[in-house]
Amino acid sequence: MENKSNKGRLLFLLRYLQQNTDDQHLVTTPALLSVLESAGYPVDRKTLYDDINVLKEDFDIDIITEKHRGNEYFIGGREFELPELKLLIDAVASSRFISAKESRKLIDKLSSQASIWQKGDLKPRITIGERIKAPETRIYYTIDRLNSAIKHRKQVRFQYTEYDSRRRKILRNGGEVYTNSPYDCLWNDDKYYLIGYSEKHQGLVTFRIDRIVNLEILEEKSLPKPRNYRISDFANKVFRMYDGTLQEVELFCKEPMMKQLVDHFGTDFEVLPAEEGYFTAKIKVSVSRTFFSWLFQFGSDVRIIGPEQVREQYRRMLEDALRD
Repeated sequence: MENKSNKGRLLFLLRYLQQNTDDQHLVTTPALLSVLESAGYPVDRKTLYDDINVLKEDFDIDIITEKHRGNEYFIGGREFELPELKLLIDAVASSRFISAKESRKLIDKLSSQASIWQKGDLKPRITIGERIKAPETRIYYTIDRLNSAIKHRKQVRFQYTEYDSRRRKILRNGGEVYTNSPYDCLWNDDKYYLIGYSEKHQGLVTFRIDRIVNLEILEEKSLPKPRNYRISDFANKVFRMYDGTLQEVELFCKEPMMKQLVDHFGTDFEVLPAEEGYFTAKIKVSVSRTFFSWLFQFGSDVRIIGPEQVREQYRRMLEDALRD
């Protein structure tokens, strides 16, 4: 093969080591010399040693040298360790807001961070086809543009989609155009949301990002965030059943239900002893259909003790549901 310019040799050597070596698959000096020569970069041993030292010393690449009868090399620490890649790949495979096609592309990119020998261990433990995935969308571009608008404090304009009774995607309100001062993008319960201020509604609103279409960044500056705005507080109100006036509700629960309460309300609630195998919890919650729907899934494992008006409200809702 014709000799190439030496300018690309270091990059070729680095890529080869990253793709073909790990702590279980080392490459010898003669093998590296042969690979370089085949690629059009013939060098002697001293030059190879110098190149490896440059990658280690000047570029902080973790190249490990094992000395046996001759030197053997492999990439040690990587940008992502194998357990980290497995975690990210499983998250992508199971995510509902990323389409199946986009998931496969992103998983391929993540897998490229490992050696060819490790890729077999990176197959998602959750098969993409087993999860309900979003239809093909341009959500990456939407998120990127929203982040740009947030960074530069610009208002945005867009339309919003929903589904009709035939499962056809349509524009909400006949194609109404929404103008918004975007503040944050929030991932909650496997969905991505835009949080921003609506002048029309004179308050904070949320939109599912995968349903945003025809997004434009405007020249107008975003309105300042409300003085008391904190994304954590807002997320609690909207997504964790704190979206109205808070009331203290006392629940009588079986012991295994503690994890469900902690998942939804954190650890800042009062717990009182009860009979063996049970506990009583006092939580602050917005008493609403959202709260009652969450409660209903646990059947008799969680019961409302008080206040009495909340017990009565829950009972009426159940009776109405049966009547319907």
